[in-house]
Amino acid sequence: AQKLIHPLQWNIAGSHGLELIYQADLKTLISLNKPQLQALKQYIQEQAVQIPGLRIEVKDYSVALHFREHPQLEDRVHAFALECLNQFSDFELKAGKYVFELVPKGANKGSAIQQIIQQYHLTDHYPMFIGDDLTDEAGFKVINALHGCSIKVGPGQTLARYRLENVSQVQTFLKEFLNVIEVQEQQRLEKSHV
Repeated sequence: AQKLIHPLQWNIAGSHGLELIYQADLKTLISLNKPQLQALKQYIQEQAVQIPGLRIEVKDYSVALHFREHPQLEDRVHAFALECLNQFSDFELKAGKYVFELVPKGANKGSAIQQIIQQYHLTDHYPMFIGDDLTDEAGFKVINALHGCSIKVGPGQTLARYRLENVSQVQTFLKEFLNVIEVQEQQRLEKSHV
C-alpha cells in the first residue's frame, strides 16, 4: 500500500485491521496466538486437498480460501471453513468476494479505525474510508458513527453513505480531493505569512 501512495507517507492499517503502519512504525493491533495460527495453516494445507479447485492463500496472520475460479464450491468451502473454526477457537470467519478467510478474533477494519483514533488521540480529523468488499462494512459502520465519509465502490447493499462505481472513479475522486487539500494548505500558508 505504501508503494501505491508514494511519495506520500500516510498511516496504513492492513490485514483486516491487524497491522498498522503509523508514522513509519509497524505494529500489531491485537494479540495473536502464533502457535494456533501455525497449527491452523498446517491443518488447512493438509485437509484442503479434499477440495480440488480450492486455492489457499497463506498470509502472515490469516488463511484465505479462494474459490473464484470455481464458484460452485462455495457451500463446500464454507463448510470446511466452519470445520476449521470448530478446531481453532482463536479465529473467526470473514466472507468476501469468492473467499472465506480465517482471521484472529477481533480483527476487523472497524475496530482498527477505532483503535487508531483512540491510541493516537486523533481529535482534529475527518475520517474517510473507501472499500469494495463485504469486510469493509465494519469500517463503514465506524466511520458513519464518527460522522466521516464512507464510500462503497461498486454495486451491492452497503452501510456506506456514498458510492463510486469503479476504481477509475476512486482515482478521480482522490485526485480532486488531494487537489482541494493542496489548495487549502497553500492558502493557509499564505495567510500565516501575512
